[in-house]
Amino acid sequence: MFPWGLSCLSVLGAAGTALLCAGLLLSLAQHLWTLRWMLSRDRASTLPLPKGSMGWPFFGETLHWLVQGSRFHSSRRERYGTVFKTHLLGRPVIRVSGAENVRTILLGEHRLVRSQWPQSAHILLGSHTLLGAVGELHRRRRKVLARVFSRAALEHYVPRLQGALRHEVRSWCAAGGPVSVYDAAKALTFRMAARILLGLRLDEAQCATLARTFEQLVENLFSLPLDIPFSGLRKGIWARDQLHRHLEGAISEKLHEDKAAEPGDALDLIIHSARELGHEPSMQELKRRKFLQMKRRKYGFIYKTHLFGRPTVRVMGADNVRRILLGEHRLVSVHWPASVRTILGSGCLSNLHDSSHKQRKKVIMRAFSREALECYVPVITEEVGSSLEQWLSCGERGLLVYPEVKRLMFRIAMRILLGCEPQLAGDGDAEQQLVEAFEEMTRNLFSLPIDVPFSGLYRGMKARNLIHARIEQNIRAKICGLRASEAGRGCKDALQLLIEHSWERGERLDMQALKQSSTELLFGGHETTASAATSLITYLGLYPHVLQKVREELKSKGLLCKSNQDNKLDMEILEQLKYIGCVIKETLRLNPPVPGGFRVALKTFELNGYQIPKGWNVIYSICDTHDVAEIFTNKEEFNPDRFMLPHPEDASRFSFIPFGGGLRSCVGKEFAKILLKIFTVELARHCDWQLLNGPPTMKTSPTVYPVDNLPARFTHFHGEI
Repeated sequence: MFPWGLSCLSVLGAAGTALLCAGLLLSLAQHLWTLRWMLSRDRASTLPLPKGSMGWPFFGETLHWLVQGSRFHSSRRERYGTVFKTHLLGRPVIRVSGAENVRTILLGEHRLVRSQWPQSAHILLGSHTLLGAVGELHRRRRKVLARVFSRAALEHYVPRLQGALRHEVRSWCAAGGPVSVYDAAKALTFRMAARILLGLRLDEAQCATLARTFEQLVENLFSLPLDIPFSGLRKGIWARDQLHRHLEGAISEKLHEDKAAEPGDALDLIIHSARELGHEPSMQELKRRKFLQMKRRKYGFIYKTHLFGRPTVRVMGADNVRRILLGEHRLVSVHWPASVRTILGSGCLSNLHDSSHKQRKKVIMRAFSREALECYVPVITEEVGSSLEQWLSCGERGLLVYPEVKRLMFRIAMRILLGCEPQLAGDGDAEQQLVEAFEEMTRNLFSLPIDVPFSGLYRGMKARNLIHARIEQNIRAKICGLRASEAGRGCKDALQLLIEHSWERGERLDMQALKQSSTELLFGGHETTASAATSLITYLGLYPHVLQKVREELKSKGLLCKSNQDNKLDMEILEQLKYIGCVIKETLRLNPPVPGGFRVALKTFELNGYQIPKGWNVIYSICDTHDVAEIFTNKEEFNPDRFMLPHPEDASRFSFIPFGGGLRSCVGKEFAKILLKIFTVELARHCDWQLLNGPPTMKTSPTVYPVDNLPARFTHFHGEI
């Protein structure tokens, strides 16, 4: 008995000690949590923080709030007063009541406060709602929605609202038993909103199902921001996605309805108003937020992540990007993912450093001098004209624009950058084989650095080897031609300049380095320009008034009338086409072909109050920097006229960076500008076109392109406006 009693006592003692330790740890954690928020006060102010409790670590007082409901606020108001602090839904919160206090908050919008709903509400409702908008974007969206509830619109809704309400009230009166008023009222208002405001055609069963789904969304709108199975946020996301699937069909129908028809409901008004403001809506915009926009709203202009097996800091905003681009060799150095370095090779310009990079860039830049560009203009014009003739011959069946533009840009790059003869550059089967190899290489350029059969890196290297084999034939032919003293003819292409540079320095030709440089030139010379040219066709097709202004500029320069349509273009004429230059800039602002660039931190440094650790990758984002640039108003609109106005040099230099900046800016940017100008001129002079699927959804992999390849139908333009 005695030993057994001792055993029981030791077990009870251990349990008591464990409970005591757990209690002490919880108490310590709560005190540290409270201290953390006490120390977070702004020390520049002598005022104390409001009274209140921050609750338990991480959860704060969220559980009390969810359980107690309205009693939570009234009990704390009695205890702490009309202004008190708490911690709800993962955020420190100040709760305010009382006329004078509320007046200060409501009239302090943009000065003292701005709208910020809980993170769960942002995730579930999306970034394209009025609640999620701030500043000018909020003003524009509110202006659109105000039309939905104008007197004229309300007058239109009254008969249908009256009919629905009369039918519902009569059904309540005819019910044999008691009516659950709250549930019945919710069902009624949902039916009216779905059928009258959104114009959805739903039977009773569909309406009931949709109402239950909507109720689940609302129930989880304010929940802890934990996206894990069975959490409130996960349930809300499921309900939101179900609602989006139901709404997608209705929205698609309305987008394809007669644009001239009078709006019949609120959703019609929203779509018509967006069109009147010059913004053609797409399903992607009306449905949900994009991944990068969500990240930006959640974390700001600098945030950490983990990509391609490396810790990474993503950077956006003109001032932040300026520090990165001008910090080359001091703060950062170029460092593309391992898969990119493996596939493109260490001998290409983008992977070189210091003096090697400087010398190589200097050589290649000679291929893009003004004198060289003047030589390229006839070649580009010839290739573009030939392609447009083929597109026009397709007639009613139309064609897929993006693949055709890629083939066009590939031929131009082969002729100008590598010096291929026209018959070689345009060899149909060989060209198609090379284009497909480039597509395969590009698809797998950013992949996990795992070289095993059927992996992305394995497929990318296999495609690269095919490209190298084809390019090597061209390099050997060029070397033979140069040794036979054929170097004096015309302008020198980039490949010829690289070969001659090695000879001038007395170096042995490095075939592998030449193949890598040629592959990089072809990649940069056709993938990015194909992306930009496809975006130009998209925007000019969606905005006929912009195409009209392009043609007016051509007419003013004598380039549009029938007798002058065959006038030869040259650099002087192209430089005079200011509005076309603005159209290209606006296209590159909204759809920059390359979304950003990679660097690595050479040392630990500060950026906008954050530590960027040595050895971490740094990605500067071009598309996000354009999105947040303060010098651009109404950022979502396609408005080339914004570039007709002068911007302050310091403000605009890093707010618009489609070609990067600093020591690593794109070597071929002047070539790209001239190519896109010629493409726009020839397109506007000879073609009208229709986008068969309307506004396309764009994807980045790794350059920007339309998911549907942009089907379009081209017809002859006869030179009259």
